[in-house]
Amino acid sequence: MRKLFENWSDEARFQIPALIYLKPINEVFTPICMLPEGFDVPSKIFGNFQCKLSERMICSDNSLFCIFCKNANVNFLQKYPMDQQMLAVPKLKINFMRTNFESVAAKSAKKNDHLNENIASKVRAKSTMKRQRMEQINAILTVLWNHAIQLKVIELLLTRQEMFKMHRLDESVMNGRILSNFRTIHAYVELWAKDKNLLNGQFNSQMIILMLTKVLLLFPGETSVPFLLEKFFLIYSLWDWPKPLQLTEINYEKKGEFLLWSPAREWFQRQQEKGDREMQNEFANAFNQIRTAKDGAAFVLAKSKKEDE
Repeated sequence: MRKLFENWSDEARFQIPALIYLKPINEVFTPICMLPEGFDVPSKIFGNFQCKLSERMICSDNSLFCIFCKNANVNFLQKYPMDQQMLAVPKLKINFMRTNFESVAAKSAKKNDHLNENIASKVRAKSTMKRQRMEQINAILTVLWNHAIQLKVIELLLTRQEMFKMHRLDESVMNGRILSNFRTIHAYVELWAKDKNLLNGQFNSQMIILMLTKVLLLFPGETSVPFLLEKFFLIYSLWDWPKPLQLTEINYEKKGEFLLWSPAREWFQRQQEKGDREMQNEFANAFNQIRTAKDGAAFVLAKSKKEDE
């Protein structure tokens, strides 16, 4: 796949997803294609015309989509431009050599130019452009952030020599004991989490990777998958997890009011809060009137004394 990207464009920089070393091979992986600013994404990635499968081998388009379309190792290919499905980054879904990929394209940021702020239409156009630009940057940073975390995990697990081999696409690292055990344990834990309906929210694949890394760092060396699985559940069952933030202590012995809610109770509580605010406003108005009257009386007394003198 890297060779296909390199033959397509000299400006593109292809990053193999680090997740491929940490999860089973039947997962969907997300390679990253870094592009320079100003790169014509619609035409150079997706092509300029509708492809015909019967004529794909004689296609003269040099887009990335058509290059994958011509390759015999590609079993499935679908494009998702940015203007479809509210995507902030363009994406290609590919089944290449029986492995599912979702390739995303990330362009480097450019310096913002300044429009004439005295013209209202240009200011609104600039604001819209900035908002769209920030959405794209956030999506790109999310992809790169996940990739950076996974690379850091691999760096913690492997030696320098193994990291060097990995960057040279040496299969001995991919099939090595450490990463092979890691992927096997990840599959077991993810299967357990799905069976218990836990694989959602904060307990996702990224969190499982971080938790597994902690266990493998605690027990390095020649360790088996059953041993590491046992230690995983033992460690995190006894782990001192942080408690959620609470403003006051909850009295669990108190009956009748704890976690009791009804529309009538909520309406009554709102009326009380509304009444409290009205009373506070009345007190404030009365205080201002008293202070005004007091200031006026003091002014009158001072003036009368001055006239007497």
